[in-house]
Amino acid sequence: MDISYKRSMNDTYMVISGEEIRERDTYQTRILLENQVHGLLPCKIQKVNGEELFYYEITGCQSLKNLFENKKFDRKELENLLISVLRIMEALDEYLLNRDYLLLQPSCIFCSKENKEYYFVWIPALEGRIEEEFRQLTEYILPKIDHTDKEAVALGYGIYKESTESNMRMDALKKQMYASQEKSVHSGWEDSVQEEGEEQEERQRILDDFYKEEEGEENRILGKIGTIVCVIAAAGVFWAVRNIRISASFYFLAAAGIAVVVGGGIGGIYFWKSRKNKEERLESTQYIQETEVQEEEIADGYEEEMGATMLLRERRTTQAYLEKLGQENPERYVLEREITVIGKWRENVDIWLNVPTVSRLHAKIVRKEQKDFLMDINSRNGTMLNNTWLDPEQEYGLENGDIIVFAQEKFRYVFLGGERSHGLQ
Repeated sequence: MDISYKRSMNDTYMVISGEEIRERDTYQTRILLENQVHGLLPCKIQKVNGEELFYYEITGCQSLKNLFENKKFDRKELENLLISVLRIMEALDEYLLNRDYLLLQPSCIFCSKENKEYYFVWIPALEGRIEEEFRQLTEYILPKIDHTDKEAVALGYGIYKESTESNMRMDALKKQMYASQEKSVHSGWEDSVQEEGEEQEERQRILDDFYKEEEGEENRILGKIGTIVCVIAAAGVFWAVRNIRISASFYFLAAAGIAVVVGGGIGGIYFWKSRKNKEERLESTQYIQETEVQEEEIADGYEEEMGATMLLRERRTTQAYLEKLGQENPERYVLEREITVIGKWRENVDIWLNVPTVSRLHAKIVRKEQKDFLMDINSRNGTMLNNTWLDPEQEYGLENGDIIVFAQEKFRYVFLGGERSHGLQ
């Protein structure tokens, strides 16, 4: 399977061809070309020199690979992606389309800049298996997860473990995704997912209120019992004074003794009940925290595993930079990384260009074998190299003195040579 990219006047396409792809006059092909399935990229087929080419429109979209080049998945973003994958699989089942024709490579999953929804590539008669595609997707996701987000780590690692099972089922994946919320996912996808922390706080509050009410009720019962005993004791003393001729000091001592016995008994019962309630509350609190502890153990296990398999990435020391033209004192952007992303999404790019015509993720420069390559990443207004428009997602070698234009921003590429060193990036 060969993938290329074409830009027309207003639209951008990902073009897929290959010997293993054949357009068929079948129900599945007709459904694809009629664009009936929400979540699939709009597609059309063109024949060039007898070869069938599948054109998927990706205008206004960024691939998952480019979107998370310098960005990490948090819990919300990971859930959004996984829900989209499960949703498209359900849609394929609804239209009786083969799941095995779905591509889940990061370069073939696209997110719309407008509505933040994910769109997928589905090719009729393409040999493959959805289980293997999904497993490879989870392997891509793992090192891209924000390790400070314990919920994201637990979710990502749990999904990965499910994907490695030989009999992977979508129901199991759904269950894993929503285990912490204890909610099932239905086909309407209408239930909102409540944050786990809020649920735990709410459950703890309800539990505290329950125990307070219970303890208050028990205290009221003990108070009533004490009052009744005291009334009975007072009545007995009054009767004895009227009917039995004994010294007054005896009655006083008897009344005091009865009061001590009754008060001590009530106090002992109260102390015993309070201790018992405290133990029950502690057990309940520990039970509530059990899920959180389990997820932290999973997260720690994942981080330990990832730490053991961390790869060394190259950080270069070459003296290459972009020099902005049209200024008296031109700004210089040193190309320090193996991959340098250019755009106006300040939090997730290496070279920030605060210009309206520049896309959030506009282009990137990739270092390979002592040479830099420029790639437009499906920007809205395009990238030029020496007055030539670049096709998106294609690598173009850079030479010292080349002129690059990102939308309207013009730069000169300067390369002064040097070597690369190895280290953690």
